[in-house]
Amino acid sequence: MDSNPRSPVTGPKLIRDCRRVTSASLATGRYSRPRICRCIGASTHGAPGHRARYGSCGGSLRASTDSRRRPAVPTVGDSRHGRFCLSRPGGIARTNPRCYAISVERKQNIAATARAIDVLLEGLNPAQRSAATYGIDAEQEPPPLLIAAGAGTGKTKTLAHRVARLILGGADPRRLLLLTFTRRAALEMTRRAQQILGASQRGRAAGGPEAALLPWSGTLHSIGNRLLRRHATTLSLDPAFTVLDRTDSTDLMDLVRSDLGLARTRSRFPKKGTCLAIYSYSVNAGCPLEETLVELFPWCAEWEAELKRLFAAYVAAKQRDNVLDYDDLLLYWHEAVQMPGIAAQMRADFDHILVDEYQDTNRLQAAILLALAPDGAGLTVVGDDA
Repeated sequence: MDSNPRSPVTGPKLIRDCRRVTSASLATGRYSRPRICRCIGASTHGAPGHRARYGSCGGSLRASTDSRRRPAVPTVGDSRHGRFCLSRPGGIARTNPRCYAISVERKQNIAATARAIDVLLEGLNPAQRSAATYGIDAEQEPPPLLIAAGAGTGKTKTLAHRVARLILGGADPRRLLLLTFTRRAALEMTRRAQQILGASQRGRAAGGPEAALLPWSGTLHSIGNRLLRRHATTLSLDPAFTVLDRTDSTDLMDLVRSDLGLARTRSRFPKKGTCLAIYSYSVNAGCPLEETLVELFPWCAEWEAELKRLFAAYVAAKQRDNVLDYDDLLLYWHEAVQMPGIAAQMRADFDHILVDEYQDTNRLQAAILLALAPDGAGLTVVGDDA
């Protein structure tokens, strides 16, 4: 599902109050200090993410059954009262082997994660490192991040490292939504993230198919297909609907065109591929047919009335056969996120949304992303700056 009609209305309108990494800095890592502060926040020294957190150690802090009276404020040197419990900095608990073992294991895990993060970031220049780690260690959700840079500056590399850094930081890979515009790009992004994780953890990352690492990685159309089947009943769709690829959609358009007698007109009616291109652009860009014809297909403007009739019959044929084309996947997804219940459920499914090649988004796709992350929290988009 790689087709993506483009629109002059592109994605950057979606990002509000986000940080921006520029093309020159991402490619070379050279920048002045005022530029960093303006574009990507304060510079990072050392390996980010080295903040130890201790949860419950599992030890018992209940009153002892010992009837002897203890000092009100026990001291560390008093062997009767044990040692510091790592789960309560500054507090004191009696010696508990389980508490000690779990605390030591957590310290070891924290140290191992810190070393893995160091290895993860070794191959990045300073600007790429700042983009890959921006906002991840914040107590609140990461703010929106727009990375705009030219070709060959390492945008995809930076995004793959950000995915790996999120997972190393504790993000659930099943709650990461990674959107691309081709199947190949989705597989490549997942493969890179898996390789980076494996290298940073020195082979301890589980191998296997790419889909096992990031189950929600794919094109906008493929992800839309899966989500629509989840909510098909609410959207009055048959969950067993069939998806038409571009070739099948073109053939169906030609069949309807012939049934209406438009293939045998005295002057030449637009070919089936042209008809589908007009229909697809109008849907994805949200443009009226008249405007689409005037701006992009002026040689077809005389057929506006016939094209409207053709497109209405095309839609009716799809509904009759229980099929959706690529444009329908986005249309129904957009319709779904306008319903508060479905929109809330889709938002709750994902903690982070990452989008590659954001400059290729059209108006309909940008509206879907805006509905999934209305405040931009957890949203990262990467695109060309030209």
